[in-house]
Formats: sequence, C-alpha cells, structure tokens
Amino acid sequence: MKKQIAIILALSISIALVGCTKTPANNPKPTETIVPTQTTTATKPTAPTGPAETMIAVDVGVTTQDTTAEDGTVLFQHTNQKMHLILNNAEVADKITKDFLNRLDIEQDAATVEAAAKAAYNGNANWMPYFYGFTYNPQRIDQKVLSFYGDRVKFTGAAHPERSRKGVSYDLATGDVLTLASVMTTQATTEDFCKLVLDALAERAEGDFLREGYAEDVKRRFTVDPTQDENWYFTTTGLCFYFDPYEIAPYTSGVITAEIPYEKLAGLVHADYLPGTRAAANGKVAISVFTSELAENFTHTAELVMDPEGKMYLVHTEGAVQDIRITFTDGDESYTVFAANSLSDGEAIMVQAKEDAAKNLQLSYSSDGKIAKIQIAK
Repeated sequence: MKKQIAIILALSISIALVGCTKTPANNPKPTETIVPTQTTTATKPTAPTGPAETMIAVDVGVTTQDTTAEDGTVLFQHTNQKMHLILNNAEVADKITKDFLNRLDIEQDAATVEAAAKAAYNGNANWMPYFYGFTYNPQRIDQKVLSFYGDRVKFTGAAHPERSRKGVSYDLATGDVLTLASVMTTQATTEDFCKLVLDALAERAEGDFLREGYAEDVKRRFTVDPTQDENWYFTTTGLCFYFDPYEIAPYTSGVITAEIPYEKLAGLVHADYLPGTRAAANGKVAISVFTSELAENFTHTAELVMDPEGKMYLVHTEGAVQDIRITFTDGDESYTVFAANSLSDGEAIMVQAKEDAAKNLQLSYSSDGKIAKIQIAK
C-alpha cells in the first residue's frame, strides 16, 4: 500500500474546458499514435437516436502527504482529493463543488490517525505506516445527474484497514443534492426499492457469502428517513445500493452492491433522473502526440494536466463516443481522475503527463454498444 500511495503522490491534476471561436484549420492530419484497443460488450447498448450532447467533465484529482519520524520513517500517509467540475452553468458548478469539498472536510479523520501513528511508533524496523483517505469516484455524468461513490479507508495497525462507502448525487439543473426521497415518484415507496434490492442480492448471495438473516438487515436499511439516505448512487446502467463490510457479509466480501437496472425503475424514479435518449455514438477514439496545429482543429478542449513538464497527448474522435473515463491504476488500486459524458468531432481532451505516469492511465469509452479501453501511452 505504501508503494501504491507513493506512486499517486505525484498526481496534481487540473482540468479546464476552453471555448475557441477560431474556425478549424484545414491542416493535414498528423500521423497518429494509436494504441491497441480492448473492446467488450456494454451492459446497455447506446440508444440510436437523440439530441447531440454537450461535453460535461469532472476532475477528482488525488494527492498524498507523508508524515515522517526523525529517523525518516514514514509514520502516516494521508490521501486527499480535490474536485473541478466543468458545466455550462457556472453557478450550479460552483454550488456542487462547494458541497463536494465540504463533504470531504467532514469525512476527515486524518488528524486522529496521524496522532495515533506518532504515539505508536517505537522505531521498529517492521513498522507499517498508518494511513487515512476518503476518495470519491464519478459513476454517472450526463446532462441530468452527476453521481459518485466515495470510499473511506483507515488503517491504524489492525489486522486490516477499516473500509466504508458513501454515495452522493447532484441534480445538474439546480445543483441540489439528491436523496432517495427526492428521486422517488409519489407512487413509489421505500418497500418497492427494498424488494428490488433483495431480488438482486438473492441472485448473488452464494458467491458473496451473505450471512444468514441478511434480508432482515436489508429491510431495516429501508426504514430510515429517505430524505437522509446516502446509501446509493447512480451508475450509467442503474441505481446502485451498497452495504459496507460486516453489514450483511464478512469483511472479506468487501462492499456489497445491488444495482437495479433503469428499465426496472420506471414509475419508481422521476423521469427527470432517468437517463434520456442519447444521440448515436459509434465513433472511435484516437490518441495523437499534441501539436498546436492539430489543436486548432478543435473548438472545445478539456485539459488534464498531471505534470506541466510532461509529454502532451491529444485524445480525439472520429464520430461521437460516450461515458469517457480516465483511470490511474497501480496493482489493485485504481482511481478515476477524469470523467466526461461525451466526446464528439470538434472536441478533444489534452492529457499532459510524464511518460511513466501516462503508461498507468487508461481511457475507456462507449461506442456502438460496446466498451473500449485504451492506454494513454504504450
């Protein structure tokens, strides 16, 4: 874990969406550096019709700070996060960003863990650094909703880290935080959602080692005030409820999720929060070495700057693609550092990173009912 967190220490990410009124130049298209594409069938094929989408993008960069002892030993590592939302409504974007960052502040228990690490360290050569982090990952981003789940990880020398999850979703028209009560129709009840969750869990109970009597624990979950509920989030394919380790299964089963597909939510969730009909998306992403001449071909560019001294790559398309994600991966750890709803002709993402870091960045997108994955650099 120490190695994994240290690797992402260098991640200091900023993102900007720039509008340009210059007419695209008719320059010859440079030779592209295209990496192999891995393709899998998407859970829900892209709808064939619908209005063109405006690109919405979010950056949730991660940084890590170390606390060291006088002898140089790392005592404590604190993973922190920022957020920058690109939206055509600046007032709503500011409202969401402030709420998001406030949630991160509320979740922080870093000072307590740091103090415990300082008190516990005795110069032992086998010392394992304590650590604390709360990291949100975007799950759905479109014209209607921005939805995240956040994972809290805390280690204070026990047999394993403590883990928990929280969800948060925003209405992109108003910037309001969505609760289960606010997305439910007047005809729906929490019992309706409880039944769907139990049905989803029943299909996977054996493999997840759900403990005996877990159904009663699930039912108690749905007796809480739905205006205060944070135990769900939207994905691109459904409404996902989750249960922390020990809630309905042993720690080794991890966070248990139960996703309800959108087609099962008709009449239960307001149409305002169900995905709308989308434009055709059957394009293909290419990655080119950045040049100013090439950049002139695009009227809107989102920038993902991991290192201002790094090599610059330009992510662009022939045709439209959807559900773009850029993740940084090292071993079993994976962080989504960039997400956008769509990328079309005339739009691009500029990624600037040192080559070693760029090799650990993977971009995924949806096109023609399939999910494609490519590396930013070979």
